[in-house]
Amino acid sequence: MRQEILDHNIIYEFGYTLVLDTLADIRKEAHKQRPKCDVPLYRFARDRPHWWFLNAEDTGYPINGHLRLKVEKNDPQMYGPEGHWDAKDAPVIYIRAAYRTTNKLAEIYWETADRPGFPPEQKIRFPIESDGTFRTYEVDLSRSSLYQGKIRRLRFDPVETGGVGEFVDVESIAFQKNNAPAGTEEKGRVEGVVPELKRKDSVGK
Repeated sequence: MRQEILDHNIIYEFGYTLVLDTLADIRKEAHKQRPKCDVPLYRFARDRPHWWFLNAEDTGYPINGHLRLKVEKNDPQMYGPEGHWDAKDAPVIYIRAAYRTTNKLAEIYWETADRPGFPPEQKIRFPIESDGTFRTYEVDLSRSSLYQGKIRRLRFDPVETGGVGEFVDVESIAFQKNNAPAGTEEKGRVEGVVPELKRKDSVGK
């Protein structure tokens, strides 16, 4: 059904419903059991919520409060699970993370229902602060004319390239801000369009 990371000491639990009925009633039951919230709401406090990595790895299970992602290779990537939501319902994505990296640019991609995969033009690049402080990066995806229709999933590249001993702590990727205690974080608003991407968007509009 999906790609997962299974640690040697993990307990992987899941549930399912078996329905023996007519096709019409099976469809009714499936519709009834659909998740109430389809928009992105991923918190990495105790698990990975079905995210997996390429050119990166975390420190393994158990997970305590956030993922510590080791980004020691070129082009580290985090892939989110498949979903299905309207772009207009999640125009802004909030990424809460703390960086210890040399590279200071991150990217977030999106996959649409009519364009499988992650085309290079379907992304927003934004600057990050690499001082180990947790910040909430507010990335306005709606600034891109290509962020529209049905969105299937997200891909987060925490840095464009990593280095030996570098890591990123990722707490959440969500369509709404975290409720962090007042005074515990600095917030960086990211309008989210580098000049070359903005020029492309202007042409497309």
